[in-house]
Amino acid sequence: YIRAAIKTLGQEAIIGALLTFGVVLVFLRSFWSLFIVGVGIPLSVSSALLMLYFTGQTLNVFTLGGLTLAMGRLVDDAIVVRENITRHLATPGRGVLDAVLTATQEVGLPVLASTAATIAVFFPVVFLSGIAQRLFVPMALTIVFALGASYVVSMTIDPVLSTKLLRAGTLNTEGSGIVPRFNRWSEGLMDRLDEGYQHALGWTLHHRTVVLAGIGAVLVTSLVAARGIGTEFFPATDESQFQVNLEAPKGTAVQVTSGLAEQVAGVVRQVIPAHDLITIYTNSGFPSSGGGFGGNAGTNLSNIQVRLVPPTERRRSTDDLANDVRRALAGKFPGVQTFVRAGGLQNRVVNFGSAAPIDIQLLGYDQQVGGQFAQEVAGIVSAVPGTADVQITPRGQYPAFTVALDNDKAAQLGLSSTAVANAVDMAISGNVGTASQFIDPITGNEYNIVVRLMDQYRTHPEDLGDVPLAALADPGPGSAPSTGPLVPIRVRDVAQITLGSQPLQIARKNEQRVIDVTANVVGRPLGAVSQEIAGRLGQLPFPQGFTYHMAGQTEQQQSAFGSLGFALGLALMLVYMIMASQFQSLLDPFVVMFTVPLGIIGVIWMLLLTHTTLSIMSFMGVITMVGVVVSNGILLVDYANQQQDRGLALRDAVLRAGRIRLRPILMTALATILGMPAR
Repeated sequence: YIRAAIKTLGQEAIIGALLTFGVVLVFLRSFWSLFIVGVGIPLSVSSALLMLYFTGQTLNVFTLGGLTLAMGRLVDDAIVVRENITRHLATPGRGVLDAVLTATQEVGLPVLASTAATIAVFFPVVFLSGIAQRLFVPMALTIVFALGASYVVSMTIDPVLSTKLLRAGTLNTEGSGIVPRFNRWSEGLMDRLDEGYQHALGWTLHHRTVVLAGIGAVLVTSLVAARGIGTEFFPATDESQFQVNLEAPKGTAVQVTSGLAEQVAGVVRQVIPAHDLITIYTNSGFPSSGGGFGGNAGTNLSNIQVRLVPPTERRRSTDDLANDVRRALAGKFPGVQTFVRAGGLQNRVVNFGSAAPIDIQLLGYDQQVGGQFAQEVAGIVSAVPGTADVQITPRGQYPAFTVALDNDKAAQLGLSSTAVANAVDMAISGNVGTASQFIDPITGNEYNIVVRLMDQYRTHPEDLGDVPLAALADPGPGSAPSTGPLVPIRVRDVAQITLGSQPLQIARKNEQRVIDVTANVVGRPLGAVSQEIAGRLGQLPFPQGFTYHMAGQTEQQQSAFGSLGFALGLALMLVYMIMASQFQSLLDPFVVMFTVPLGIIGVIWMLLLTHTTLSIMSFMGVITMVGVVVSNGILLVDYANQQQDRGLALRDAVLRAGRIRLRPILMTALATILGMPAR
């Protein structure tokens, strides 16, 4: 999975870089400009990797994700400088050196401010805590290092290369060749964009009240519509595997359980096309050795692992196929419960060790009361729309033989409770702890050699009492233990064996006994399901001494959203302070900050139209959006202020700033959008 994820990120980065180059070529219409902008990408990436090395980071999904996310933004500074240089070079009578110096100085401070504002958006992530810190600090550091390097490159390498490779004058638009025809088409497109935007901006300034009222109405409508956006901790990923956990009635022999598992595997083969399947692996009952796969806790339990071909080689997702299997198994085996769980290692990591996204931990001492209460909670969870595969762990009382050792008699025979327990365990289950290994000389495969009693000597209840022990000779009552040779005895000679029931496991959390009620989420966002479950549990009377805790993704989602909300607020404060110092005004920054709600409108409707939930990844996208919006606003407002300083009226300064800054803002916005990963 890790190799596939890193490969995908690498491919996305290359595609993003190519699309970014396409934007530069269309707008600037110069292969030399494309080359100069392109030089900045490897230099910025190399600098970022060097800084990651010195800060102790590694190349992983999140650092590579940061590089991929920053790919479009890496060329933004260079694009602004390059566009301004190109515009000055087209001015008649300007020399190359003079045009390059003037253009670079003109945008130096606003580009610095926009880069600093973007870095400020990501910098607060460093101060997060919990899982949000572990997930996003490597990504944020990567973006910060890359953006800082891109600014240095755009202010140094870009002007130097411009003086060596470019020449003054307009682009070649004469002739019938490919280059002149492309230049004419591109120039005409840019002129139409400039004129259209100029007219739209003029109308907007003339009807300010109508425009502001319309924006307010759209914002309010969007905020109301945002209630329809679901929330979850982490977006689902396709790991090309799922498992079916089978639970037969307690006391079911492992042979019967294994037969049921084969029937379930048959259902899986009927539901899923053969060309989508790679392997089906079943494991029933207790593992026969320490390396047992599946971790079953009893003879009535089985685990069926299903591995699928990669997502690119099939039409339907793992979740869809797992849902089909879930529906096919519903009610098919009376008295047998089946639980379908999509995903593998990553799903387990995202659930933070829990078996499912919904994990209600019931904390209390009395296991019997807790088991009954867990059944009641499971019924409540099952009644919530969107839940599936509701399961209780540990699974209550199981039939069990208790071996009660006569300690005095055992001591006389030189036997300890540990020795008796080990002997019983080895006879029934095998020498799991000290398994010998056989290495096949041909294939090199390793096999555990497990020694235990033959089946006919460990099948019936009375066989437990016949397990042999090696003891010292009995010297008789009141005498000291013998030191002579060992004599054979049986377990029944030193212990009383009774049949009863007891839990196979007693789980604890913070030194308290805990019972987990877990559930998968199907067809509804995790946040909505968790909120409804919490509301219903809040109305439920709890037994004395019992409390509950929502663990798994639910707990981490609440913590991460709180941390990211704090980071967003801190980022806005830092951005305001940077703009106030750049504009030398406390009011001008609010002009730029006003564009953030407009970006929020776009976020809301994009999430709604694409049926995407608000997760920590989309939350990070919101933070990224703030940086992009603010950096573009700084370029526009700064140029308008420059025009006012040169004597233009406010309206004329705004119109001129809009026309001059339209192209670099469009270029940087498109480069950022197209440079981001599409998957």
